[in-house]
Amino acid sequence: MILTVAFILLSAIILWFVIGAKGQWSLKAACIAFTLYFSLSLAQSLPKMMGWPSTEKVPNQFEIHWGLVEEPDKATGEKGRIYLWLTSQNEDSSPSWLISFHDEGEDSPRAYSIPYSRDNHEKIDQAVQQIKMGNRVAGGVSEGEEGEEGGKGEEGEGQGEGDGDGGGSLSDSPELYFEPLPPPKLPEK
Repeated sequence: MILTVAFILLSAIILWFVIGAKGQWSLKAACIAFTLYFSLSLAQSLPKMMGWPSTEKVPNQFEIHWGLVEEPDKATGEKGRIYLWLTSQNEDSSPSWLISFHDEGEDSPRAYSIPYSRDNHEKIDQAVQQIKMGNRVAGGVSEGEEGEEGGKGEEGEGQGEGDGDGGGSLSDSPELYFEPLPPPKLPEK
C-alpha cells in the first residue's frame, strides 16, 4: 500500500511539472496518457508479483506441489485457511495482458490461499501423502453439480462430522479434486 501511495504522489508531482511547463500540448498529453497507463499497469501488476499467497481464484487445472492446512481455532475465532503451492495447467491467457506487467505465460509455481473446508482438508492431506511418496499430482476445481459431495452441499445436508465451523461444501472454499499424473515419457535413446 505504501508503494502505491508513493507512486501516486510521484506521478502527481511529475504531472504537475509537465502541465505547468511550456511546450507542445500534444507532447504533454502523450506524457500524461503514458503516466496514467503506467499507473494502472502497476496497480494491476503489484498483487500478482507479491510473495504472499494469492487470494485470487485457484486455476481450473493445476499441478500441486504442496499444501498446508491451518484448521479453524474456536478459542481464537480463526476461521482457518488452506495454502496451496500450484502450477497452473490452463493454456488460456489473461485478458489483462495490455495493462499488466506480470507474464501470465510462466510455468512457475504460485502460492494460493483459500478458505478452510473439511472436505478440501482431507483431499489435500491425501495429495500431500502422494507427493511425499514421489508421485506427481494434478488437480482442479470441480463444478459442484458433478459428483456426490457437490449435491450434498447444495441440498444443505451435513458432512456427518461437521460441527458448523466452516467445514464442508457450504463454505466459500472451492471444491477441489486431485488425481495422479502419469509418469513423464522419456525420449528414446
